[in-house]
Amino acid sequence: MTGRVGWTMRRGDAELNGDGGRTGYLFELFETIAREEHIRFEYVQAADRNEIRELFSKGEIDLCLTDGYGPYSDDLVLLPWSAGPLVKLLCVRGGDSRFCADDFSALSGMTLALPAGADVRKELDALEREKGFVTHRQTCASHSDVRTTLLLGNADVAVLDNYDDTEGLVVLSQFGLSDRQIIIRRGCPELEAAVSRGMESLLLSNPFYLGNLYEKYFAARLSKTVAFSREELLYIQNAAPLTVYLHDDIPHVSWFQNGEFSGYYPTLLHRISQRTGLKFTMIACNDSDELVSAVKSDPTKSSVCIIPNSSRFLQDEGLSFIEPGSKNSVVFLTKWDRHRTISSVGFPEHSYSFQDLAHRRGLFYREYKSDDDCLDALLRGEVDAVMMESYRVQLFMNLRKYRNQLSVSAEPALASEISFVASSEADSSLLSILHKVCQTYSEADPWSYMRESVVVDYGNISFWEVLLDNWYVVLLVLIVFGAALIIIILQHRFTRQLEASNRNKDMFLADMSHDFRTPLTAISGFAYLGKTENDPRYYPEIITSVAYMQELVNDILNIRQYSEGKSLELQPEPLIAETLYDSILSVMHGRAASKKIRIDFESDISYPYIVIDPMRVRQMFVNIIGNAIKYSSSESVVEVKVSDYVRGHGVRVRATITDHGEGMSQDFIKQRIFHPFEREKNAFSAKEGGSGLGLAITKIIMDRLGGTISVESELGKGSTFTLDFPEETITKDEFDQRRKDDGSAKGRDLDFTGLHVLLCEDNEINTFIVSNILQKRGFIVDCAENGKVGLDTFTNSAIGYYQLILMDIRMPVMDGIEAVKAIRALNRSDAQLIPIIALSANAFEEDKMESAKAGMNAHLSKPIDVDILFRSIAQILNNY
Repeated sequence: MTGRVGWTMRRGDAELNGDGGRTGYLFELFETIAREEHIRFEYVQAADRNEIRELFSKGEIDLCLTDGYGPYSDDLVLLPWSAGPLVKLLCVRGGDSRFCADDFSALSGMTLALPAGADVRKELDALEREKGFVTHRQTCASHSDVRTTLLLGNADVAVLDNYDDTEGLVVLSQFGLSDRQIIIRRGCPELEAAVSRGMESLLLSNPFYLGNLYEKYFAARLSKTVAFSREELLYIQNAAPLTVYLHDDIPHVSWFQNGEFSGYYPTLLHRISQRTGLKFTMIACNDSDELVSAVKSDPTKSSVCIIPNSSRFLQDEGLSFIEPGSKNSVVFLTKWDRHRTISSVGFPEHSYSFQDLAHRRGLFYREYKSDDDCLDALLRGEVDAVMMESYRVQLFMNLRKYRNQLSVSAEPALASEISFVASSEADSSLLSILHKVCQTYSEADPWSYMRESVVVDYGNISFWEVLLDNWYVVLLVLIVFGAALIIIILQHRFTRQLEASNRNKDMFLADMSHDFRTPLTAISGFAYLGKTENDPRYYPEIITSVAYMQELVNDILNIRQYSEGKSLELQPEPLIAETLYDSILSVMHGRAASKKIRIDFESDISYPYIVIDPMRVRQMFVNIIGNAIKYSSSESVVEVKVSDYVRGHGVRVRATITDHGEGMSQDFIKQRIFHPFEREKNAFSAKEGGSGLGLAITKIIMDRLGGTISVESELGKGSTFTLDFPEETITKDEFDQRRKDDGSAKGRDLDFTGLHVLLCEDNEINTFIVSNILQKRGFIVDCAENGKVGLDTFTNSAIGYYQLILMDIRMPVMDGIEAVKAIRALNRSDAQLIPIIALSANAFEEDKMESAKAGMNAHLSKPIDVDILFRSIAQILNNY
């Protein structure tokens, strides 16, 4: 699957390094998704976001990563997964004393640089109306141009975001918190589903991935300087330690143990203290209700608490909420085999933010005492899903109790925001200080902390559960202490395998010697009889024996190539199904007749016109029917039944081949039947011979077709093979049109009268045979005994004299590869265009690749199949 990603140059986000390679947040994110789902992304560069929109409208790109500066058309879909938080920043040059934090009146009349885009203008308009200032706006083409304009003094203030380089700048204010998302063109459902699955899998396996990625490319370039007003600085200087009420039992977030607080909230307070100078005294409370009650009852009105945002408290006029400094992604955990929509969820009691999220989605919810209780209820089917912060998901997924039973639902992502809460009567300077510091944190900050601190809390888990969950540690210890013994065992095993390999090699050579001697004896005997009796009736027998030998050689070559991981090539053609099976039976009836075996064929074909690779189908049937004949006694019956049926959106073929012969052992069927060079040992195998490759190759073909092969057998009673594979069906009109097209592609009706061909072949017998075959079809043939003579003959010929060159590979003086390279390098108009076909005994895939690399148009293996030779020549000349 391929997807085209649009991108614009932006430092850290998407750029080219010194070697021209792509680097940045965008590329690494998409390539990680690609690895998760085996997608191949192509990257299309655009000058700016306007060109991105144009590329979408023209269908030249399929997706991109939004930068928060829309709008986007209805033809595009925003995927629900967050690809990172986005915050707009109002920045000035460092050391510019004209501006103080949130002194928006000083901004009136100033020149403000901002990137092009309608969304940022709307957000800026809202900020100016809210804060009561008006600026002169200067639009820049890119984010880097905005920063450069500000640093050069051509603007007083600038709008950037948290993906921009703000080193040397001071952030006066932040606004417009949102998410970056992946946007995809409508009409790409498979790509949309794959990218969604990739994001889901990525965030499940590593909840901190986006935070890590952000830190890698951007964190070091962001300004951490907080701009305070004079009143705020005075407050910090005179403030007593501030009381902060915290939860005492939220794992990894805030918990109280041994007289000390631990978790993300205490760490956040410590970092705020470092950056502001404020001091904090932390006091433990049981739940959010107690936290809020403690803040409201404080007579000094100088205490705060940290809680997730909830409508339960947001509407309380006695409280003041500081804008969220961070938000935690919330996901739905479901049973891995769930196929219905989510209508009910569970979560721990007193999770007011989860209540709000459930209400917002219109979900029924149930509260439980703990996360474990929630997940147990999920497995019992009491709820459809469990709501949980994404950073905690992996902890439970890895526990033995829930392993392989949970998955993350591909529902739209939700987020739970946290806020500082103070009395509405608290000092305004305190609220302002907390507000500013919180805005310098983003979703990446809790992720960073969680990545460093999250560990599995084993609690009441038994020693054996811990041991089982860490089996790899135990295994490592055993491997270390048993290394010497393992090495000895492996050496002994290798020696035995080497001996077995030598025995198998000897057996294989003996079998192949038997297999090759049988047709060689026939060829020699029939040739002698034909010569002494001057009787041509022996010629077909000679040709049949040669074809059998060629099948043996091709089987060996195919097994070698497939064992090296090379893919089997299919060449589907339009066919009439009955004709295909008749051709198979016509071959097999002759073999069966020699043993007085009858083949009963039964056909139930509903779709007569098909498109499939006839050679591969024929190869499968011939291998299995041939074995049925081989391993059956004289005057028995082989039953062949073929039918087609509809499954899903396609048509499949089911064929059964049944014999009543020797049969096979269950051990052979289960362990070795489809392995190369393996044969069942019985009286028939010793008498009939065979390479043991037929079924192995049949299995390879069946796997390539996307089908299955199975066998049932019993010793002494026979065997039944069942083949089941897909086929493409077409109408008669489509069949006639394709056959017409195929016929025109062959060209010239295989009539080559008057065409000049140069045959380069060092073997006199081969030269005699091939030249006579060519002359019978009208070719005018010139011969060359090696590549050097062939090169000189072509060089000295008139331009356009030869229409074709047939080139052997292994020849003295100059081989075929060198000769073709020299011909292609000649400075004459026909040197690059003249068709050159390799005729070679070298039949491996690497030999064909070497021929193509040298400049040959085709590679045919010896012994030459005359029909294939002329079809190949016709096709190449038709395109010449």
